[in-house]
Amino acid sequence: METFGEKSVNRYHLPRGRLKRIAPGCYVDAEEWAQAYPSDRFLTAATAVGRAHVLTSRSAAAVLGLPLVSIPQEIDIAVTGRGHVGRTPPGRFPFGMKRIRSLSPPMEFGDLLITPPSESILRAAGSLPIGEAVALCDAALRRHYVDEASWAPSGPDLMVALEAATWRGGRTNARRALEFARPQSESPGESMSRVLIIESGFRAPELQVRFCLNSGETARCDFFWREAGIIGEFDGLIKYQPGLSGQRSPAEVAMEERQRESALHDLGFRVLRWTWSALRGEQPLLPRLLRDAGVPRA
Repeated sequence: METFGEKSVNRYHLPRGRLKRIAPGCYVDAEEWAQAYPSDRFLTAATAVGRAHVLTSRSAAAVLGLPLVSIPQEIDIAVTGRGHVGRTPPGRFPFGMKRIRSLSPPMEFGDLLITPPSESILRAAGSLPIGEAVALCDAALRRHYVDEASWAPSGPDLMVALEAATWRGGRTNARRALEFARPQSESPGESMSRVLIIESGFRAPELQVRFCLNSGETARCDFFWREAGIIGEFDGLIKYQPGLSGQRSPAEVAMEERQRESALHDLGFRVLRWTWSALRGEQPLLPRLLRDAGVPRA
């Protein structure tokens, strides 16, 4: 979404009735805002705020391109010295502010300033439910963040950074997320599935295993319990939406999935599929699906 500052609104006499104020001195087209995905709204607002403040935690993770399953209601900004910390409700803006104390010097990221990636990622992981925290850490590992100079914290480096951190809030949750984190998970749904699988007492599956089909083609699957011959597939359903599968229609994508599953059955494997609905709620459906399918216990 294109953003407009106060000066550009006044200079070009843009009709304020068609604009929405999303941050101090920042406007966007109201119709575009209404139609945008919640994640895009948050990123646009965080970027606008980041032109005047140092972003940290979930907001810094968002501008780094890491996934946030639940869209925050606040934009996280860093304060130093004796600056005020705490929450400010949204008021006239779509998002509130959460001011978090940081002792780290900010780093440039494009035209924004953020706290160092290791701090940003760990702070975000410490503030999120464990499944969402693991999804964020998995993505950080998958994108080969190796050190802060190359925007690439790795698992061990993040653990070292966590132990050296001067802040305390959320450290236990962040440590748990790092212990779970694996770069092989390719989506938040896969990450959250893996956490639920293990925390429900089932054996940890192999990830992203490749199978040579009788046709000579290769199929790569999300989860595999080798001893039971069971393949698990998380289906986020995005690939069935029009325009998101290249030139293929949703019907063609669905047909390819059925053919692929049939080919895996021909190899003697059972295929278990689930969607987001199996991960949600106080008593998620996935553990029952795993139990009924015969997935081995840990």
